[in-house]
Amino acid sequence: MSYSSCMIIAIDQGSSATKVIVVGGDGSILGASTQPVTSRAAEAVTSSVLKATRGAVKGLRISPRQTIIGISAQRSTIARFDGSGNPCGEVIPWWDRSGLQQEDVAARDAERFTRATGLPLIPNWFAGKLAKLLPLEPGLRAGTVDTLLMAWMTGGRIYRTDFSNACRTGLVDLHLRKRTDTLRKLFRIPEELKLAEIAASDAYFGAVTRPGFPVHGRIGAVMGDAGASLMGATGGRAGIMHMTLGTGGFLQYPVAASTHPRGGLYLAPAWKSGRIIRWTLEASIPAMASALNAGLKAVGLPSDAARRMTPRSTGRLHALLAPNGMGAIGPTHVTGLHFVGPWKRAPDEEKLGALLEGLAFLMARAILIFPERPRRITAGGGLSRLPFLLQSIADFTGIPVTPLAEPETSAWGTAMLASNKTAHQLNHIPWLKPISPRRIIRGQYTIFREILHGK
Repeated sequence: MSYSSCMIIAIDQGSSATKVIVVGGDGSILGASTQPVTSRAAEAVTSSVLKATRGAVKGLRISPRQTIIGISAQRSTIARFDGSGNPCGEVIPWWDRSGLQQEDVAARDAERFTRATGLPLIPNWFAGKLAKLLPLEPGLRAGTVDTLLMAWMTGGRIYRTDFSNACRTGLVDLHLRKRTDTLRKLFRIPEELKLAEIAASDAYFGAVTRPGFPVHGRIGAVMGDAGASLMGATGGRAGIMHMTLGTGGFLQYPVAASTHPRGGLYLAPAWKSGRIIRWTLEASIPAMASALNAGLKAVGLPSDAARRMTPRSTGRLHALLAPNGMGAIGPTHVTGLHFVGPWKRAPDEEKLGALLEGLAFLMARAILIFPERPRRITAGGGLSRLPFLLQSIADFTGIPVTPLAEPETSAWGTAMLASNKTAHQLNHIPWLKPISPRRIIRGQYTIFREILHGK
């Protein structure tokens, strides 16, 4: 059987929803469905996957022998399940900061951690949150969301993860390409605790056999959601940065493995195909959507104002946002929402424009700390549907921003990895007309430019 004759079921399990697409052998999308995740219960995650998959394959004739299943999932979220793969309790989401605090670790150990993992030592990582759960209840296992889904879909027979997800746990040394006892000891995770086996992103992970699941086939691709989004948007092309604007704001830029992260940037593998690893530098602002919603509430605008209203900017009003739970990126001297200008007398359209410019400023600040200036930025995710936001990012950075015709790229990137045709299927998510930086109105962005350039 050749890959070209396969039907691919690509599952993108995210924080707020699960998206599933069905891709035929000719690259056409045969079905698609989205289902919300209704709570933090681990069972709500698997239920969302089940319903979304049913919706996507409804009316299709699918042969298990000709079906490859790909999974992309939120990284750093921890889930528990029993030996049969049944989910238990609540997940601890990726933005939760209850893990190991940097002040609880010696500075030398924190520096060693960053050199080994490519990550700053912050309390979001899987390993720190796992340590808080120990000891696990008898018969339970813990893993990232991809591990939960594979265990659930195979009745507990598979306890695996891929390299990209494993490297965001805080337990994998990027130089040795494996978990180490040194990192386990840092988080006080005992050696006898069995963790998921690590495989390449395009490995054969196992066959789906769960009763009631609408598709039985082989799991042939697993990725972290950020890497899947990068592949779906750019194929990892050099010089192109990918920006995801959704629940959180994420930036990814392909680099050589020898690059050392700095200033709040992370070094991470986007995916591993056989022995080949695609490395990226990443930056994140974890609470983009909640920051916007909090700002809308603070000024008395409805939660759907960004979709219903036309934002406007006059240069009189500026909003500085600092989302709760934000990492190393952002204006750390500002907390919450801070307006500069006569916001009480401003019309609603101007208030909305100021809030969106505030979000754009956060992303611009993150973009400008990368050591290399990208020639173009692609934008996906729900908030990328707001042209005003993309235009503001382009204005602040001076870099063209290109929205994608299909903003949700993670499912498509997973399908591309499963089909092993990364270089030939980029046209299935066509880029729209680039948003070029406009000539900035004199004084309009003075306050942001002063902060960006440290004046």
